[in-house]
Amino acid sequence: MTKREQNRLIRNRIEAGASAQQVYDELHGNSHVPDERLAERIREVPTLARRRKYKAGHVALMVLLGLAAVLGLILGSAQNMRGVDWFILALFVVGCIACVVGLALHRGKAYYWTSGVCYLLVFVSINANWAGPEWVVVPLWITMVAVFFLCLYLRTHVLTRYIVIKEPYKNEAGEARLKSVVRFED
Repeated sequence: MTKREQNRLIRNRIEAGASAQQVYDELHGNSHVPDERLAERIREVPTLARRRKYKAGHVALMVLLGLAAVLGLILGSAQNMRGVDWFILALFVVGCIACVVGLALHRGKAYYWTSGVCYLLVFVSINANWAGPEWVVVPLWITMVAVFFLCLYLRTHVLTRYIVIKEPYKNEAGEARLKSVVRFED
């Protein structure tokens, strides 16, 4: 099974209501060696219960990213940016929109990309000396700080965590052994 097929299967099973542990057990089988790549892929798809629990924060994050994109466009228009500055600002706006789409599709990597967009804004604005009207710059900075902290919070709470533990079992000869097992929070 290719990685793409496996990701599609994981997404379909979780969207059908299965827990992360059920999906892992189904795809991993009875092997005594934990598959942490599979566990990471499953971790990146939020379960339905976590989506419901953190829906308000998730929607707020998408709205704040949309607001940041609009404020970025207003800043570019207010400064009459051209050349490299306008390209970088356009890249920031496209990044915000792409993150909103990723978050709307419940992609776990979108939280990491959203943090990257925040870093991009801070790095570029310091180096490019963006100074516009206060009615645009101050709300943009407040929005991006809120996006950054909300993104950190949601990334640690929405994505399912897992641990690898040692569990006793008996082999075919009846001897007591330990095997490594992946266990998800939910």
